[in-house]
Order: sequence, then C-alpha cells, then structure tokens
Amino acid sequence: FRATGDREALEYALSLFECIEDYSFDKEHNGYIEACTREWGEIADMRLSDLDANFPKSQNTHLHIMEAYTSLYRAIKECCAIDNGTNEFGLNSFVGQVNQVHMAVDLEIVMRLEGAIRNLISIFTDKILNPETYHLGLFFDMDWTRKGGALESYGHDIECSWLIHEAALVLGDETVLKKVEPIVQQLAKASGKGLNADGALVHEANLDTGTVDTDLHWWVQAENVVGWINIYQYFGDESALCKAYDCWQYIKDNLIDREEGEWFWSRDAEHNINRKDDKAGFWKCPYHNSRMCLEIIERDL
Repeated sequence: FRATGDREALEYALSLFECIEDYSFDKEHNGYIEACTREWGEIADMRLSDLDANFPKSQNTHLHIMEAYTSLYRAIKECCAIDNGTNEFGLNSFVGQVNQVHMAVDLEIVMRLEGAIRNLISIFTDKILNPETYHLGLFFDMDWTRKGGALESYGHDIECSWLIHEAALVLGDETVLKKVEPIVQQLAKASGKGLNADGALVHEANLDTGTVDTDLHWWVQAENVVGWINIYQYFGDESALCKAYDCWQYIKDNLIDREEGEWFWSRDAEHNINRKDDKAGFWKCPYHNSRMCLEIIERDL
C-alpha cells in the first residue's frame, strides 16, 4: 500500500491484523501462539523448522508481529488524516500518487492496532528481555516460563534493538520512548558480545553447554548493520557507525556472491563458504539484506 496506494492492499492488511488478534492472541496469558492449524485450531508441532524448539511462544514470532503491526500503523498514519466529523480516519491522498485514494479506516480498528503495538512493546520489555543480561529469551511456555535452554542469539538482540525502537517511534508516545530507548541501547550493547574484531557478528551461544556457534550468517550481518546505524542515528554514538561500517565491509568482502549474485548463507570461523544451504529457499530470501539496504536509504544519513 505504501508503494502503490492500492486500497485493497490496506484492506487486506487490516483483515490479517484482525485474524491474528482474533485467533492467535492468547487472552489468558498474553502474547501470540506460535502456530495453529489451517482452521486456527491447536496444533501439536508448532515449529517453523527443525532448528526451532517446539514451544507455543517465541521471541522471533513476536518480533515479526511487532514489525508487521508497526508497518501497518505507519501506513495509516502517513496516508490518513483524522476526520473529526465521523468515527473514522479519512484517507485524503497517497503521497507520490497522481490520483487521490478515497477510503476510510475504522477508528476502532486503528485504536486496537495501537493498543496491540503498545502491548507487544511491553511483552518484550517485561517478558522476553532478560533484565540482568539484556539478551532476549527465545522460547516460552504459554505462561511465559522460559524454555529451550540458556541461549544468546546475538542477531536477534541487535534486530530487536532497532525494531522495538521503530515501534516506539512510529507510535509517537514520549512516555513509551523514554522507557524503550535505554533498552534499545542496552540490547545493542549486549549483542556486541558476539562481535568479531573484523565487525562480523557470530550466530549464537549456548550457555548451558558453554559452546558458541561462530558461523557468520547472512541475516545476522544485515541486522547488525541496521542496528548499529540506528544507534548512531538516534544517540550520536560514533563507535556505532564504525561497527556498522566494519560489518558492511565484511559483508562485501565475504558474503556477497560476486559471480552468481545474492549473498551466501554463511561462512564458518575458518572463512569457508557455506555452499550446502540455499542461496534462496524456504528460510532464505532477499528479506534481511534487502531490508538492510532500504533502511539505510530511507534514513538518509
């Protein structure tokens, strides 16, 4: 909708929002169920892949619901003005379009969306974030008991740092921003535990076994760049800009496939290219890396 002004796209996004809220939201314990059947019923295996643990709630799903809801709320704020005469947001025009797009968004849905974003931010700050380490928990039971072992996922830490900040910024509530911004900085700082000297960010650590997965994944590097750019942009930390630059240099030198295009899945600690996993497939597509590029362009630093 933001790219084309297609009103059907916005209507479909709003209907998806209502589906998620009606069928996936846990009204008893708060948060969102990891997976359901096609009919929105209970399902035994909730894993998105063999790499995941089978628990009903995850940090990753909540992160991307927050991302999606933030994008929807931004689209409405950018393209709609409050119609004081009715209980609706009246869409005046779409910036960059020749023809005006005339439609209305029910204010009740908009307020429900705003409340959901506020709640998601609180879920991260109060349930998912470890207040002692500022790393994120990854998997949880229905009642938010932490599960899946003591894992530290540095890519998720830095990704959450800028996405939760984005959610608070789009929400536009100074009280929420005041609560979130110290956490934004602490999350980024915590992710730095996984930084190599060359600026690349390792995948994760298992504190239960004392092992570190030192592979350098494409998505982790992309999020690392955006996260540190965000810290530099909003908090003026020059060292954050250096971290983003160093990681970008690593990406250009080691992950971009100069012959066939796109990025390799990863390199290991000995700099061997991972040619076993997909260049593009079920788990890898031009999502993290394209988003990284678009984020840097949109920020216009």
